[in-house]
Amino acid sequence: MVLLLRDQQAKADREYAATGQKVEAPLSWIAINQLIGKEGNPQVTYKEFDARWKSQDPSDQELKDLVARFDGQGIVVKTQGMDSTPQQGEPSQKSSVVSAADNATKRAFA
Repeated sequence: MVLLLRDQQAKADREYAATGQKVEAPLSWIAINQLIGKEGNPQVTYKEFDARWKSQDPSDQELKDLVARFDGQGIVVKTQGMDSTPQQGEPSQKSSVVSAADNATKRAFA
């Protein structure tokens, strides 16, 4: 995963160097899993990444140095010109359709 994030960072930094404009490098969890899956690596979920983020394992420091923020939608890689303080977001919220379906199911079986 670190190599994937480094690659995204390098692409965004090249664009920043060419344009002088801040460039974000977002990756959705779907995109991350597609890319790391091509390398034969296991998929990663928000919960797994969050646990790794919170761990005190020194081997995860490089990962933390590459991530600007993450949430239930994915990861944003640190790039030149971005705020250097990493941020953790919230897990993805259920869509309104899924929430409505859940509520209807609960009422039907209540």
